[in-house]
Amino acid sequence: MWDIYVVEVLTHLNRDTNITREFKMALRIVPITITTLFLTAGVAAARCPDYAQSGSGHSVSSESLYSETRMSVRAGGGVDLGTCSEAPGVGHVSEAPDFTLNYERTGSYNVRFRSQGNCDTVILINDAAGNWHWDDDTGPDAEVTLGNPKSGYIDVWVGTYGGELCNATLVMESFDR
Repeated sequence: MWDIYVVEVLTHLNRDTNITREFKMALRIVPITITTLFLTAGVAAARCPDYAQSGSGHSVSSESLYSETRMSVRAGGGVDLGTCSEAPGVGHVSEAPDFTLNYERTGSYNVRFRSQGNCDTVILINDAAGNWHWDDDTGPDAEVTLGNPKSGYIDVWVGTYGGELCNATLVMESFDR
């Protein structure tokens, strides 16, 4: 629409010899500038995982996770990590985390998160310090280990590599460093 309007204006301006050549050249840039603005807005609008939203809430500690804890989840979602510049990795997750853990560090333990499913799962974590962690296939399953994480909220997404949805299990456990 803008392109047509600018072409009409340029046509009329070419007939008017009182308009400077520099002004005419500047008007030719307008369609390019408008197109660039729309393309930039489209890139900025890419959906990303949103740690400001909450997932299924659970309170856990490094001691309570010393015994393996398992939670069922529907893996996958409508957010393509490949189009999101804010989070690492590839795969498809939901916009909100699947789990929001209120984690209490009660000892010097590492915490391992592993996703098991009947499809190719990925795991994405935003830790209490605001750092992102991602994995697709450490061994047979996706797995992320946080080294002695600090107390606070840990958001966990269980996604799929190919975009399909599948039943999966999040397995969490802490272990000595």
